Amino acid sequence: MYKVYTTQELIDRATKKPDNYSLCFNKECALRSTCHRAIEAEKNKDDSPFIRCVNPAVFPKDGEKCPVYSDSRVKVKYAIGFHKQMDAINQITYRVYRTLHSMFSNTHYYDMLNGNTLITPEEQETIIRVAAQYGYTFPPDGFDLMVEGEVW
Repeated sequence: MYKVYTTQELIDRATKKPDNYSLCFNKECALRSTCHRAIEAEKNKDDSPFIRCVNPAVFPKDGEKCPVYSDSRVKVKYAIGFHKQMDAINQITYRVYRTLHSMFSNTHYYDMLNGNTLITPEEQETIIRVAAQYGYTFPPDGFDLMVEGEVW
């Protein structure tokens, strides 16, 4: 069954650790203080008998880049919905719609349009670029709602 998310559920998805997020328990890692995976491992109070964790075999050797490092200092602005802007460009909406619809799947396009999923910064840029391609200036703050969140 298709799930429709509330705005609060989407905000929670942007700001709270996903249930299946892998944790890192490498106490010797030099990047531990800024890594989401290590920080969440320290905060882990889950009483579940099973958790997802990073395979110790992938811990980087000295001087190597960690393949699963997730910088906790990086924040992004997710958008939720862009109905207002699509309504504002009704003369060229169809051409913008057709292009965006072909770039994203039918479901993902409507989820983004209706605010049922977080719109990543890359997807926001694509929407703004496509609108500009057809002569419409889509303001960067033209999305229905913006929320700052983590890069999980």
